[in-house]
Order: sequence, then C-alpha cells, then structure tokens
Amino acid sequence: MLDREMTDLPEMQTFMKCSHGRYAFWRDKPNDKKPVIVFMDLKTIPDLSVVGNEIRHAILDFCTRCSKCIDCSAKSKAANSKIQSFFTPSKISSEVKEVLKHREKTTVRGISGPGMLIDVVPTGNSGKKNKKNERTGYRDLSKNAYCINIEHLVRSLRLCQTKEQEEKVLDFVYGLMNEINICNDEGDFGNGLELGHILFLANMKAVADPMMITLHIAYKNLHRPDFAKILDLTLSLRDQQEEAT
Repeated sequence: MLDREMTDLPEMQTFMKCSHGRYAFWRDKPNDKKPVIVFMDLKTIPDLSVVGNEIRHAILDFCTRCSKCIDCSAKSKAANSKIQSFFTPSKISSEVKEVLKHREKTTVRGISGPGMLIDVVPTGNSGKKNKKNERTGYRDLSKNAYCINIEHLVRSLRLCQTKEQEEKVLDFVYGLMNEINICNDEGDFGNGLELGHILFLANMKAVADPMMITLHIAYKNLHRPDFAKILDLTLSLRDQQEEAT
C-alpha cells in the first residue's frame, strides 16, 4: 500500500512510472486473474486508457509515447529504437487491437476511464440493454442537467477563488448524487462507480465526502468489498501526506 500513488484507483496496481504518466494493472474485480493494463497521464484529473494486457504492450506504448516527445534527445531516441527492436510492433499492435475489441464488448463506457465491467441485471425500463434485452447496469445521463460536463465541474473546483464559487460547484455534485441514488434503486450501479472514480481522481478535500459515500455504495452493490478496503487505506495515506506537507 505504501507504494500506491494518491490517485491510484482501487482497481489499479501501478508497476511502471515515467515522466509523462504511469502504467498499472487494472482489475475490474479484486480476483481478476487476467487484468488489462492502463496508462494514466498527468492531467489535473488524470485520463486512463487501455494499452493492452501484457507488460510488453506497456513497454511498446511507452516507446511510442517517448518517440513523440518534442524534447526527446538523440540518446533517448537511440535507446527507444533498441528497445523496439526486441519486439514485432505490428504483432503487438494486432494483439492490443484484440484486447480493445474484447474490452468494448464486455464493458460499458461512460465519461472516462477504461470502461466498467458491470454484472448484468434483470431486464427493466431504464439503462442500456444488450442483445438479450438485459440491462447492462449503466444508463446514459448525458441529457440530465446535473450530468453535463461533470468532469469539467470537478476540475473547476481547483479554480474557485471564493467559498461561494466552490459551493455552487458542490451543489451540482450533490445534485448528481441524487440522480445516482435513483440509478442505484433501479439496479444501474455503474453510474455510481463512474462518478466515484471521477471524484476520486480529482483528489480534492472538497469532494472527499461525496466520493467516499458514492464509491462505498458502488462497491457494496457490485460485491467488491476488497476495493472498499483499498479505498479506505489509500485515503488514509492521502491524509498522512497532507499532514506531512
């Protein structure tokens, strides 16, 4: 736990860091035997993207990103080329495409992140449906007033200069939580998981309480208690870090 970054979601296990982000195993469920690998960038609220499911996929992705850096030195370029010579880029590219294709079929995609694996729930009147007409446990809230650009709202908390501005943004967050409660009542647990992830990645004290409530309920509903324990430990590390600074 002491090796965790403060924005490592409970689903993440970071194994490689670089100047422009980090790579981590991503487990949708605590007992996943074959996790995918995600890259997390260094934005204020980080973006996550799936880069494959093997270490070599991450290494080649790292090389590709480095080769695009403007300040990449001749020495770095030479090292980059040498590393890539150990692989067959076209073969790895094909493997990664298969991973992404499988991910697209088995998860629901929301605002951000690598997609969410939500257990199928009985057919109902709301939420997305699969080919068997079963709900996927996630609904599109994009037309809801509280859900428009929720990421931008959370980012704007960092720009608030007065308590009044901060409270206006928090009003939207709590309004969205009311919508999430409705989703939970009707079995669409993925929406709470998504909002909880975004609030967690914001890593701000102002949204710590709604984040804790939302994620704990999501992990309970999805039967992933181990993630709730990791969440509590990570937040404890955040508190220790704040006290030390």
